[in-house]
Amino acid sequence: MRDFSLLYSKHVKKAFTLIELVFVIVLIGIISAVAITAVPNTRALSDAKFIKSQIMQTRFTAMGDYRLDQSTAFQADKCIIINAANLDQNSTTSGGKPYQLGQNTVINTNVPNPPTLCFDWMGRPYVNNLNRINRLDVLGQNADINVTAQGRSVLISVYPYSGYVTINQ
Repeated sequence: MRDFSLLYSKHVKKAFTLIELVFVIVLIGIISAVAITAVPNTRALSDAKFIKSQIMQTRFTAMGDYRLDQSTAFQADKCIIINAANLDQNSTTSGGKPYQLGQNTVINTNVPNPPTLCFDWMGRPYVNNLNRINRLDVLGQNADINVTAQGRSVLISVYPYSGYVTINQ
């Protein structure tokens, strides 16, 4: 008589049991739940970095235009309007691809309306570009820009007199 126990045990060992599959699926679910909560919300930070780069580009353009032609000190001033529509319109990254601010990104600032920040030929920030000759509106305090996206806020500060730009998380 033949021994069928060896033949039966070989066929059973070639597959996973239902309990093993359920255990692996539950384990993958737990790991993915932990991983999702560990990933930070970076939308507000990337929008703030983009706005900072646009402000710095405006500042350096004003300083560079004066260095190219020093007879145009008052015409070298450059301004940036700090709102989502204007920033999206003038946006390009180093790769040449346009950067889009997040759909739910909110930008608040202490710069008077319209929120226009200008830089003179020395890189000093001022507001109110209506009269370029009279620069009495040189910033006496930080120009703060608060970027909020997906429940996270990031503060951009433009320092008076120097025009230095920082991001505070």
